[in-house]
Amino acid sequence: MDITKCEAFVRCAESGSFTGAAEKMGYTQSGITRMVQSLEEELGCPLLIRGRQGTRPTSDGERLLPLMRELCRVNDRLTQLSAEIRGLSVGEVTVGAYFSVAACWLPSVIRAFESAQPNIRVNIVEATNLEFDKMLETGKLDCCFMSWSENMRWDWLPLREDRLMAWLPPDHPLAGESRFPIEEADGAPFIIYAPGRDTDLDRLLAEWKFKPEIRYTTLDSVTAYAMVEAGLGMSVNDELSTKRMKGCAAALPLEPPRFVSLGIAVPSLSKLSPAAKKFIACAQRVVGEL
Repeated sequence: MDITKCEAFVRCAESGSFTGAAEKMGYTQSGITRMVQSLEEELGCPLLIRGRQGTRPTSDGERLLPLMRELCRVNDRLTQLSAEIRGLSVGEVTVGAYFSVAACWLPSVIRAFESAQPNIRVNIVEATNLEFDKMLETGKLDCCFMSWSENMRWDWLPLREDRLMAWLPPDHPLAGESRFPIEEADGAPFIIYAPGRDTDLDRLLAEWKFKPEIRYTTLDSVTAYAMVEAGLGMSVNDELSTKRMKGCAAALPLEPPRFVSLGIAVPSLSKLSPAAKKFIACAQRVVGEL
């Protein structure tokens, strides 16, 4: 079986189009189409549903997709390892990252990595814990910056403890205090971002014995901050995100203090590609220096 055909199918499934796969792989759209058609003939079943909105895997394609990804990963590791033996550093690494990590850490990490490994391409995916868990399971990510939880099922490399902060409107009665007692959130107007996606805020609210009054929801923490700044309610986020916010909302550490552990999750440390190992080593060094 031709690995390039497998990669063409995987790229089509992930990008949702032959055009997207062609751009990723450096082929023409017709070339990608022929490769996928040839693979379908070889396997004896249709792999993609073609339509005006693009492509998506058939039920058989969904069943085969994880194995195809694994074939591509093994081939990529083989290519990278053989290049490493010859004294070269080539390859590609796909990295998942919290929005806050992507904004605060990744620019410095990627700059250092590009300088040291100019021939290794880095792809970035931003999402939340829930999406990342599925991506790690299906092999879409080589590694992922996320927060640790008790049900973590991936190999884990801790990086830093990050404090949770209460975001308060500028005119909130406690805005001038040094700490925010968590019981003050009971019944308070509250803004939640990315609800139901296993965020640190989701986990925190599940632990509280009291409940704030959820007034608004949003997909983005920047929007949540702007809504707090406008006096529409309070919210909670990590200190890493808070440092990136430029506005007049008050940010107070929770009392009692609450921290989340940020680190790098990988499906298996023993199966990391050479490129992923180099990226993780660079990330550990750079984050340690920030």
